[in-house]
Amino acid sequence: MGGVVLEFIGVGKRYGKKTILNNINIEISDGDIVGVIGGNGAGKSTLLSLAASASKQDKGNICIDGKDIYKDIRAYRYKVGYVPQKIALFEELTVKDNLEFWGDKKNKDYNEKLISILNLEEWMKRKVKALSGGTKRRVNIAVGLMKNPKIIIMDEPMVGIELGIKKNVYSLLEEMAMEGKQILLSTHEMWGIEKICNKIIILKEGSIVYYGNKKEIEEWCMKEEKLFGDMLCEIGGF
Repeated sequence: MGGVVLEFIGVGKRYGKKTILNNINIEISDGDIVGVIGGNGAGKSTLLSLAASASKQDKGNICIDGKDIYKDIRAYRYKVGYVPQKIALFEELTVKDNLEFWGDKKNKDYNEKLISILNLEEWMKRKVKALSGGTKRRVNIAVGLMKNPKIIIMDEPMVGIELGIKKNVYSLLEEMAMEGKQILLSTHEMWGIEKICNKIIILKEGSIVYYGNKKEIEEWCMKEEKLFGDMLCEIGGF
């Protein structure tokens, strides 16, 4: 793994009087695939939204290479590929038009590989509004990854997608991490976390209760057996 690329320092977020995230401190380095898990309302989507600069924290700093991302937010956003939980596509445009809008035509080989991995070839001329929910999810992933970003942020990206394509996407993410990209992934599918993540963040009620290597989580689980057991009941277990 390389040096720190993306860092949260004392980050907090509130909506009205409710604290959504409290004192978040994390570091994501080159080649890291960081899985974010927690029950409903734990703050996972908010954490990823802040990392993608889709929303802004109330406290603390988010830095890249030691520099606050808001010092040059356009440069930061150029490096980020964001797959939000809510599908964010142009419904009246075709799949091809959506991908071309967000992609880079210079990356022809990569673009074709991504389209193939997500099995989108037959849907390229269809309008998004005519697609099934699962197919829209695949296009949503493609849009987020289309510019071959340096930092990849994915919030529950695999909902409604068939198993074979999920495995293909996870394999692609592993390849991208080996190229030195940084990946932050939230999912209720614990087998996906187990398969590809080298670090895990566990959130509960807006605070981090575990952050560390996947190899060390078993020891933590034994110490925090009740807390972890209750949370697994919420999210479906490993």
